[in-house]
Amino acid sequence: MIIPARTLTLAACLLAQPAVALDPTFPTSARLVAQEETPLGSLALPLSPVRDGTPATEVADGSIRHRAWQLQGANLTTLQLLDPLRSQLVQAGYQPVFECEATECGGFEFRYSLPVLPAPEMHVDLGDYRFLLVHRGDGDQIERAFLLVSRSDNRGFVQLTEVTPSDVPAGTALRESDTTGPRPRPTVSGTAPPTADLDSPLANTLRQQGHVSLDDLSFQTGSSALEATEFASLEALATFLTRAPEARITLVGHTDAEGELASNIALSRKRAAEVRARLISDHAIAGDRISAEGVGYLAPRAPNSTEDGRKRNRRVEVILQGTE
Repeated sequence: MIIPARTLTLAACLLAQPAVALDPTFPTSARLVAQEETPLGSLALPLSPVRDGTPATEVADGSIRHRAWQLQGANLTTLQLLDPLRSQLVQAGYQPVFECEATECGGFEFRYSLPVLPAPEMHVDLGDYRFLLVHRGDGDQIERAFLLVSRSDNRGFVQLTEVTPSDVPAGTALRESDTTGPRPRPTVSGTAPPTADLDSPLANTLRQQGHVSLDDLSFQTGSSALEATEFASLEALATFLTRAPEARITLVGHTDAEGELASNIALSRKRAAEVRARLISDHAIAGDRISAEGVGYLAPRAPNSTEDGRKRNRRVEVILQGTE
């Protein structure tokens, strides 16, 4: 939801005060598991739920820092994870701008519009996540940050991404507390997707649109097992990944709307995992460059009322996650 102006009184008052640094406070089980930094870059940050396939966005320029924490054994809902962090941001002078939960955000399309740190450090359950965008400051010196929280059966996941204008003093940016756990080895991100001459139609579509469907794949009837044959789309994808060794991808399985959602999500995830296994075993692509997810029938590209539509909806798509 867009945050109504009347709810922002406290944050607006705080904005008039000098910038205050924030050390996010987590339960003792929280552990910092990933961090990526870019000295100068740009991010498109969502300002609305998905409409016509994409959310409205604003472009933020400056130094970019992504951090992810895991809360082992935390039996908390995503709202319970987000609420105390939202309060800390407001107390530090940040103004809530946009907030949504999974289905309200737009599910699959919204999640894949975000710069999310890779699995297994950051996990996003497409049916159970929350997003919060905040601002601090005004004019050309707006500091932006977003929180993305999700959970698995026995673990909570939190990503905090900050974009700080280059002229803002470094001491006003968000800082992790020394008590949140050991600091991992920093990595530098922000390289644009590969632009080498990877001129297959699949590679061009993947670079230009960020995703592509592997439409020639066929699975054994009622099974997640790929047919024992070669597929041109996998050959082209493997060539792309070989020539662009810094690229990472997520394979996302989709189904038609026959059957229960839970079983369709499980089947779609298994089929994506089968494609991942084929890329690893037959094409020697490193497993840590490929993740596999499934969304069942939650992101159709055609009506499920006809056999042709159902056939189009049964697919595995490739999402270009970025580069390391």
